[in-house]
Amino acid sequence: MYPSIFYFSNTLAEIVLVEGSRVFESWKSPPPPVFMEFFFFNVTNVEEVLNGEKPEVNQIGPYTYREYRYKDNVTMLDNNTKVSAYNAKSFVFLGDKSVGDPDVDNITTVNIPIWSFFLNFMIKGTKSRLFTTRSVQELLWGYEDALLDRIASSGTDVERVFGLMYKVCTGLTEKKDNNNDKSSSVF
Repeated sequence: MYPSIFYFSNTLAEIVLVEGSRVFESWKSPPPPVFMEFFFFNVTNVEEVLNGEKPEVNQIGPYTYREYRYKDNVTMLDNNTKVSAYNAKSFVFLGDKSVGDPDVDNITTVNIPIWSFFLNFMIKGTKSRLFTTRSVQELLWGYEDALLDRIASSGTDVERVFGLMYKVCTGLTEKKDNNNDKSSSVF
């Protein structure tokens, strides 16, 4: 009878989120790796498409990133009954699992901000076009767009930067390797 109480007590101590437990360490730095692969469609006949023809595209990719999720600034609160932490994410480019260099490889694709706002009068006066050629780095992590800049300068609450992963990870700290996104939570 006593061994099962002892076993239960030890098990309970390991699953409670307290500093020093195995659960705490796994929670703070989750062990399984997460990989993100990005593929792009490169439009090879832009002028023809603008004249009404069907787009011809080449699939380019993968551009592979490893996502790291960890807790930063971990603080025990309320007599160790709560934990406060920043949920941090970073993405590290993996060249050996990718087809090229995201800083160098350019993709011609639909200019998503233009298509999103597709208003003719907005296009006039900017250097924006329906198609844009950008580096993979810019398409993923962000670039300043003339149309968005024009809209933002009119007083609307619009980001001047567009990137497929820009909202996921703002605050590029080390070009190409680390994109950090931190949000705070209490557990």
